[in-house]
Amino acid sequence: MLCIFQFLSFFEAIFFGSLVGLMGNLAPGIWLSRLTKGRQKNLRHAMPDALDVIVICMEGGLSLPASLARVTTELKHSHPMLAHEMGIVSKEIQMGASTGEALRQFADRFGVDEVRSLAAVVIQSERYGASIVKALRVHAETLRLKRYQFAEAMAQKAPVKIVFPTVLCLFPAMYTVLMGPAAVELMKILEALGSP
Repeated sequence: MLCIFQFLSFFEAIFFGSLVGLMGNLAPGIWLSRLTKGRQKNLRHAMPDALDVIVICMEGGLSLPASLARVTTELKHSHPMLAHEMGIVSKEIQMGASTGEALRQFADRFGVDEVRSLAAVVIQSERYGASIVKALRVHAETLRLKRYQFAEAMAQKAPVKIVFPTVLCLFPAMYTVLMGPAAVELMKILEALGSP
């Protein structure tokens, strides 16, 4: 520690110490925020598929808790994170929580609006005795439409994102190839005009 102070002045040591402390304080939050957004994006992408499986199972005669358990096994390979979370929801239902309450706790864990609205649909249908299959089918179509619109929005952004690499990487090479021979010829002409 003493050798570091031989190379740094007191104010430089304070500055670098503060900088390292600030980075150590902010970096975990940034890292955790990126992980959270990635998990939420993954969940938003997987929810329409899960709702389709739930609707198919319920139309086949299974109850909602049994359909959630079936989603856990069916989507284990294609959407492992969602399958794991649905397994937690199924275990909460087996422990005595209502399906709507278990889904609400799932939504609270992830903070995703799609799961919150799913929990609200299930709670309302449980409370008022409405057909849950029709409500889930409409909800699945809504989520599928949102996923399609998100994909379209990302496709609309692609040309703008491609402009900068094109300008920075492709155009200099193209100008070198096109203007290089002309520059060589121009230099030859200028040398020929300059020499007597």
